[in-house]
Amino acid sequence: MSSVLFDPQAFKAGYPRFAALPDAALVMAFENACLLVDNTDGSAIPFKPRHKLLELATAHILLLDQRGAESVGRVASAGQGSTNASFEGLGPGSASAAYWQQTQYGALFWKACAPYMRFFYVPDR
Repeated sequence: MSSVLFDPQAFKAGYPRFAALPDAALVMAFENACLLVDNTDGSAIPFKPRHKLLELATAHILLLDQRGAESVGRVASAGQGSTNASFEGLGPGSASAAYWQQTQYGALFWKACAPYMRFFYVPDR
């Protein structure tokens, strides 16, 4: 296994919504995604799904960044005349789940990484 390397051009092709962003912004979002998803040789997530999970996490981070730092939670309603929006609170459940549920990319990430979130305690003998 090895670490996933980020290719801004391939990312833009797969996620055209972010094609206008500078490569530096994409790289920064990917580096932030690597803070949330272990991208080392020792990762419990195999390379191929890790690559996709890191792309989804990167897209999630970028979309949250486009929304603006002051907007937290899912959009509950939005307007256009005089521009208004309201956001749902993060709601019940884990803070991690609530964080990922804020965008379609994050929701897919959360669902896709479920098999890697199981913890088995092995007592020291």
